[in-house]
This record gives sequence, structure tokens and C-alpha cells, in this order.
Amino acid sequence: MTQEKTVQDLINNDRLVRLSPHATVTQASREMLRHHIGAVVVEDAQRTVGIVTERDINFRVVAAGQDPTITRLCDIMTPDPTLMPPSTKVTDALRLVVNNRYRYALVGQNHKAVGIVLVSRIFAEVTKQLGNNVEDIDHFIRDGVVSDGGALH
Repeated sequence: MTQEKTVQDLINNDRLVRLSPHATVTQASREMLRHHIGAVVVEDAQRTVGIVTERDINFRVVAAGQDPTITRLCDIMTPDPTLMPPSTKVTDALRLVVNNRYRYALVGQNHKAVGIVLVSRIFAEVTKQLGNNVEDIDHFIRDGVVSDGGALH
């Protein structure tokens, strides 16, 4: 059977942008634009304290009529986000993001984010794994072996 991937396999560290809680929404928006990302991690003293997404900016600042040049990330962030350990299996990650309605999953350890993964990337990987499992079952039914060539016991 195919080995299930972990969220560590899906993270893209070069797309993780960290900002201070006192950074402005304008600063965050510019970083998102510059890095082509939809969320920034908010850190204070080497600890992840929040996440700000493009939706947060749209709903909590723009739609609310707030001034993005003076509104601080600490005022609009989702505080204390869940940090999944890098060893979290993608199926468990999918369960977490669906149950909590997250669009981004933070991967971290010791209270600090080390990566970020879009829910769509997690979903795509789970879908791929399900397809591989269907193939493994089909091979077993037809040939008594899994697709990697190992015999089932």
C-alpha cells in the first residue's frame, strides 16, 4: 500500500511570511502581494500568536470601514491558531481543517509555525491517496498483491 504523506511533505517554507502583531494591515497586504500568498503568520517573541488571512482583511477591515494604514494585525488576527505537528498525516489534517473550517493549516512545533498548507493542497493529496488505495484494492482482488509489488499476508 502507498505510504500516507504527512503535512511536512506538503509545506512550502519559502511562502511563510512572519509579521509582528503591531504590523499594520497595509504592511501585511503588501507582503501577501509580494509573495503571492493569502495569509501571514503573526509572531511575537519567536512564538506564533495568530494568523491573518485575506478574508480577515476583507471582512474585518475593508468591509468594516477600518483604516488599514493604522489597523494592527493584533486587532484582526485569529489568535492562538492550531499548530499541527509536522508528522500529522494528511487525512488527519483534512479532518482538522474541515471540522474547524480553516482555509490554511499551520504546521508547527514548540509554539512556532514552521510551515503553512492550503486546505486545497491537503484535499488534493488525500484525493490522490484515495485513488492509490482504490488501485491497491483492485490489484489485490485481481492479483493478490498490492501495487508496490509486495504480497499481502
